[in-house]
Amino acid sequence: MQIYTPIKYKQEQLTRWILSWIPTYIHQVFYIPERSSYITKIFNYRLKQQLLSNHPDNEFKSGYYLFVYWNNHTYQMERIFMHTDHMFKALDIQDLQDVWGFSHHDLIDLLNRYLKKHATKSIIDIFIKDDNCFSILHKYLPSFQLPKNATARLVHIIYQCETEQPHDLKQEDFKVTFYTDTLDEFTINQDDYLYS
Repeated sequence: MQIYTPIKYKQEQLTRWILSWIPTYIHQVFYIPERSSYITKIFNYRLKQQLLSNHPDNEFKSGYYLFVYWNNHTYQMERIFMHTDHMFKALDIQDLQDVWGFSHHDLIDLLNRYLKKHATKSIIDIFIKDDNCFSILHKYLPSFQLPKNATARLVHIIYQCETEQPHDLKQEDFKVTFYTDTLDEFTINQDDYLYS
């Protein structure tokens, strides 16, 4: 034990030092149309030359954009999603091509600042069809707390993706229940916003 602990400590220090040299970068971007359960990958870091080839007309379509990015401060992949209305305000742009005029770090920084500035009450627990899914969806909480951003349908789609379930195209009966930090309970159905 006297040898193991210092070696393990040094190993963790070395790992953190190596990871600290990886800058914040966007790994993937997905597009989710409103009132739809289809997800389109429009950007993959490893395939930069095929940027936006899956996105028709390379312009903002009404819907949601999900960014998966490496966070240099926490040394892990994190996620942000925003409706196009919020992205227009956060980035002050009108065309998807303008998004790529920002560096990856600045783009993520602007989106995170916007989320923090406009967040409403904190969500402390979340259920889909009476199943607790807080541990799976906790990385999306800042995006859920943005007013007029997340709908019950979108929460359900993200949950299915995170748990690698097949997409349930019959979504008339799903509901999302969540609790805020003031212990208020809200139940939202289909295309209603979590916070309006």
